[in-house]
Amino acid sequence: MNPDAGFERAVAEAWAVVFGSPGPAADDDFFLAGGDSLTATRLASALQLRTGREISVEDIFIGQTVSGIAARVSEAVADAVLPTGSAAGLSSAQRRLWFVEQFVPGVPVHNVVMAEQISGALQITALERAFEQVSTRQAALRWRLTPGDGLPVVTVADPAPVMIAVDDLSDLAGPARESALRALLDDEVHTPIDLTGGPLWRARVVRRGQGEQILVITVHHIIFDGWSQAILYRELGQAYRRVLSGGSPGPPEDPAPPAVTFADYAAWTLSRARCDGPADSTWWAEHLAGAPTALDLPRDRPRPAVLSFNGAIRAAFIDAELAADVARLAIASEATVGAVLLAAFSVLLRRLTGQHDQVLGIPVADRGHAEFADLIAFSSGSCRCG
Repeated sequence: MNPDAGFERAVAEAWAVVFGSPGPAADDDFFLAGGDSLTATRLASALQLRTGREISVEDIFIGQTVSGIAARVSEAVADAVLPTGSAAGLSSAQRRLWFVEQFVPGVPVHNVVMAEQISGALQITALERAFEQVSTRQAALRWRLTPGDGLPVVTVADPAPVMIAVDDLSDLAGPARESALRALLDDEVHTPIDLTGGPLWRARVVRRGQGEQILVITVHHIIFDGWSQAILYRELGQAYRRVLSGGSPGPPEDPAPPAVTFADYAAWTLSRARCDGPADSTWWAEHLAGAPTALDLPRDRPRPAVLSFNGAIRAAFIDAELAADVARLAIASEATVGAVLLAAFSVLLRRLTGQHDQVLGIPVADRGHAEFADLIAFSSGSCRCG
């Protein structure tokens, strides 16, 4: 049997799972299929799991087709053995967040607030048990950070019952109810999380009327990222259904805890930094030499002397025709749609400021191994684009 055929089959199987399109052909193109950086991360992780080889997002982008990616896999080295049983400690990215927390104590700059409307009957006791099961499985939800000598000491609390606050607004009239809801959500955003006393997350249910409620979950960014949200929702839903069906909180109903933990992930990132850090620092120092340290955007008011962390999100939508044009340009450029939009954003900044040299930072998922895919964790990194 041709060894390359085995790798091509592994790529096709992983491709089918990630894209939800069974039976890809050997010449199917990653970008034509709608692939982006997150899809590439998931595909690389899936291939690592299937082949035991070290696959990167770069391999996906360069390989581009099923057969091309298979060729990259065939040349890849064996995947490194991940640490297990690691003592809890902060990753490099978490240390940056911790520094900001010390710089502006009591300012909730890292609250991640999620609010989801739920229709139908919601059993609070069952939901509390479901949260307990998820926090038992995901050790990061039980972390506590105690100030130490420069860096905090991380401890992992034992599993404990979960209490969910319930706010009943159903007796209020429409406008008053919505006003009260906005005030509650604003309170969630601006109420700090106690990193020492914990837990590093909280949940509340706001009842709006018969069978209508909003589940509000607030998690500190130091243990949570955008990737984690889908994991939390999936595992919470599964646990809630188990509780309602009368399943016991122990095996075999509950899935086993992940083979690796958030502590193992942090240990892996620090080990990688020790190996690659000096070379990475040298590369960035050379490429960012002479780069501007600020981008002077036109503004209609003075820049505040003290950073307030106040901000907002402005959403804009493009029509279907322009979206299709962007997609075609991305395919022709062998790039993702995100890369094309980032280039357009850079052009806009150049027009506004007159600066030809810019440094843009974008968050990227840093889950380089399949074993990290199902962890609730802060695993984001920053990619600087010149």
